[in-house]
Amino acid sequence: MDTRQDLHRPGSLRLGERLGYTAAATVNLVLLYLIYAWPGWDVVPFLTERTPHVLGPVALSLVVGVAVNLAFSVGAVAWFTAYGRLLGSAVAWWSLVRIWAVFPFTFADDAVWRVPVRLVLAVALVGTAIDVIAQATRLVRELRGGGRRSVGPG
Repeated sequence: MDTRQDLHRPGSLRLGERLGYTAAATVNLVLLYLIYAWPGWDVVPFLTERTPHVLGPVALSLVVGVAVNLAFSVGAVAWFTAYGRLLGSAVAWWSLVRIWAVFPFTFADDAVWRVPVRLVLAVALVGTAIDVIAQATRLVRELRGGGRRSVGPG
């Protein structure tokens, strides 16, 4: 019997998987705290006054990450796992688009850093867009298959 088949059903997650999902949710909560409570985004020297224009999408991405990872830590059927990953990837992509458009960064040597930062953002945008397509495909496959197959980790 394939043990991955029941991987994302309630009660079938291994301890390491539960801890991984819980750790991911915790990291997102810590990031939210660091951005909004202490020390706050405004103490980061390379962020500009345009940063508040990207905080909404970034915060939503982190909140979705918390919710989805906490749901996964309890266990979920395969279609819900695919849906959660699709939702998380789509919101992350939107926040990256917003960051690209606003570009709330400034550097001591802007001529040196602007291009590499744009390149990293471009790679992240393309990679996240590919993941949105992959997760949408998985979701459709799971819904057509009645949720019998597992999406598997990652």
